[in-house]
Amino acid sequence: MGDPLDLRAWLETIRKLGELRDVRGADWNLELGAISELNVKKDAPPALLFDEIAGYPRGFRVLTCSTSSPARLSSILRLPVQKTHKGLVEALRGKPAEWQKHAAQYDPVVVTKGPIQENIQKDSKIDVLKFPSPLWHEMDGGRYIGTGCSVVTRDLD
Repeated sequence: MGDPLDLRAWLETIRKLGELRDVRGADWNLELGAISELNVKKDAPPALLFDEIAGYPRGFRVLTCSTSSPARLSSILRLPVQKTHKGLVEALRGKPAEWQKHAAQYDPVVVTKGPIQENIQKDSKIDVLKFPSPLWHEMDGGRYIGTGCSVVTRDLD
């Protein structure tokens, strides 16, 4: 199955759990965002792996809703797979403090080469639109690649 730290291996793991759906042919312009938004409102939303995005070659993919289920989130955190929110909360109980306690035992590993360095753009050759960055919502200021988001609100009164 490959390196367990590799996103492709994780995608195969969640596919086997029935937690991944492929979406082909969506448009980066609002459609990808709308599909993701509707999906995450389901009771048991799968992660969505968009490919063959309008105007982009096959293989230029976008993953959404990756943490929107207890099974996927527990998998990401390398806990036993939990199918319920209650199970996830119970599995997480005490873990953050435990992880923090042991964090100093893990020194950073410095490498000079890696897959992320295989595609480099510099100076005038930089083109962020090479990637299928979605326009997520109609009123957004432009296209962007999200890596997770949260919304903080407060009562104005």
